[in-house]
Amino acid sequence: IADQAINEAKMQVSNAPTNGYALTAQSGNTGGMTWAEVGGGLAYLGHTNITSNVAYFEYTFATGYDIFYIVLENLMSTHTAIDVVSAKFTGSGSSLSSTAYTYFNDYAASIRNNNSIDEVMKAGTNAGNIGPSYRLTIVNPLADNQFTLFELSGGGGISNNSDDSSLDNAQDCVSGGATRTQEVNSRIRFFATNGNISSKTLGYSVWGIKNA
Repeated sequence: IADQAINEAKMQVSNAPTNGYALTAQSGNTGGMTWAEVGGGLAYLGHTNITSNVAYFEYTFATGYDIFYIVLENLMSTHTAIDVVSAKFTGSGSSLSSTAYTYFNDYAASIRNNNSIDEVMKAGTNAGNIGPSYRLTIVNPLADNQFTLFELSGGGGISNNSDDSSLDNAQDCVSGGATRTQEVNSRIRFFATNGNISSKTLGYSVWGIKNA
């Protein structure tokens, strides 16, 4: 093969190539080589805009991933004062899961035992256009007979008027914990306590780490 190009067509591989796959050793397959999806890498799973005022929004966890990073951008409420946004895992049905959570809430400076991740995320008011942003890390939501772990961090300023010339310092938060029951959590829902989630919210982006 001196001075000749070696391409995929000239190799004896057991299956057809797929973009993004890697060539792996498989002794039982034809030629001993197989194209396979590589696990463990961080993948961008998309961005969702909040285009209207909504009572809640939720993300359905993509299959094949162990760890998720959800970034909430410029979180805003239709309430006239600083609002609280909570998060709750949901099961495979249409209703909210009965899962309870044990977690440390830095904002409340206490250990919490509730049915939602509450009193953690502050949202901007209807008077302004600037709100805080947060990153939520979630581990093993789709695993049966395992606890779902989560960690939240973020915060930022909140504007008090329409020209955003005045900012209140929102409570920066660090919070984390786990579900108290070992069940599959197929979705996570975010909802405001006093108002709706405002369309001024820039939306949320999601990244995932594939199963190893």
